[in-house]
Order: sequence, then structure tokens, then C-alpha cells
Amino acid sequence: MMADKVGKHSQLSVVSFDPRTKLYALLIFNIVMLTSLTEGVSVYLKPFLAILAFLFLLNARMTKTAVIYLVLYVVSWNAEFFLQYISGMSLGGFLIRFFSHMITRIVPGFMFAYYMLRTTRVSEFIAAMKRMHISQKLIIPVSVMFRFFPTVGDEYASIQDAMRLRGIGIRKGPIAMAEYRLVPLIVSLVKIGDELSAAAVTRGLGRQNERSNYCTIGFKACDICLLLLMTGVFLVYLIC
Repeated sequence: MMADKVGKHSQLSVVSFDPRTKLYALLIFNIVMLTSLTEGVSVYLKPFLAILAFLFLLNARMTKTAVIYLVLYVVSWNAEFFLQYISGMSLGGFLIRFFSHMITRIVPGFMFAYYMLRTTRVSEFIAAMKRMHISQKLIIPVSVMFRFFPTVGDEYASIQDAMRLRGIGIRKGPIAMAEYRLVPLIVSLVKIGDELSAAAVTRGLGRQNERSNYCTIGFKACDICLLLLMTGVFLVYLIC
């Protein structure tokens, strides 16, 4: 029942990519977005990658998420751009610029990671890890993590609905909210972690010998194009 909230958008995607391609793109995303300067070619690379993340969300038919992300990025980018020319900035202006700067650097990579999480089935990810000869000690916790976060989101939504039906909201106060929402969530987190770990071991992820996998993965033309594009972005980032 927990199984495939993860990867539920993979079959809806207009173009699907190999998990290894998405991992490589995510790595380049984070390197460029987090370490680039605010001058030179980086001024163009960062918005380009931000728009690319938007297009990936549209590709997975997550239109609402894509629109919210685009609006947030555009507002933050404009705030950061115009506030840099203001001298003698107040504390409020400084905080706005700081958070805008953080959003333009962190959120695009986060949204691509979200796209990757929602469009990659756990079985596909495991097959990709095995092709890359990754150790089982890493495959098991990462596969559990892939199922863990979407399940936590669903669990919190269920707790929120239950509390709303009982008339327990923010108006009851932050202490009551913590008691009636966070405490059940923490208990559920422990239970979910145990269940997912047991499920992973039951499916043979901890076996020493080779485990069969029904998923077929491989590089297609779209994967080659994305790999070349991200490699080009990284080379431009290094050279310029």
C-alpha cells in the first residue's frame, strides 16, 4: 500500500529518463547552483537551470507544482536583482535579499530532486544502482528513503485531516498543535521506518547473492541529449 506513491508520475511523463541520467543531472544542478558566483556566465547558467527544472516538472505533468515554483523563483530573482543596487538597506531589506538569494540557489535543485523522486520507481532506482556496482550497504537505506518521504507526507496529511475533523487547529495554540499533530507524526515515523526496512529485507535486498529485477533500464536518445546538455553546462561553468 505504501509502495508506489513514489514513481507514480513516471508513467505520466511525456519523456522518461534513466535514473542514472537523473542522478547525473541532479549532481550538476547542485554543483552549479550552490557554488557558482553572482557574476560572469553564472548569471545566465543559474536561470537556465531554474527554467530547466520547471520544464522537468511540466514533463511529469506536475503543473500546479511547476507554476508555484516558477512564481516563487521569478519573485525571488527579481527581489535579489533589484535589492543589490540599494545602498543603506534596512534590516528588512537585508533579510528579503538574503532569503531571495537562498531561494534562487537552493529551490531549483530541490525541485529537480522532487521531480526525480516522484518519477523514479524504487525498483528502477535499485536496478540503476546495481548497474553502477553500488554496495548493498548504500542501496538498502537509499531505497527505504525513496519510499519514506512520500509516505511521511501522506501520513501527515491524514493526521491533519483527523485533527481538522476534531476541531483541533492552530487556534488551539502552538502547544496543542504540537501535541496533537507532531507527536502522532513522530510515532508514525518510527513505525513507517520499521515497516519499510522490514519490507526491503523481505524482498531480498539484504541477500549477498544476485537478486533478480523485472525493471528494464537503459539509455535512450533523450538520455544522451540530457547527459550532453548537463555536461556542456558543467564545462561552461568550469571554463568561464
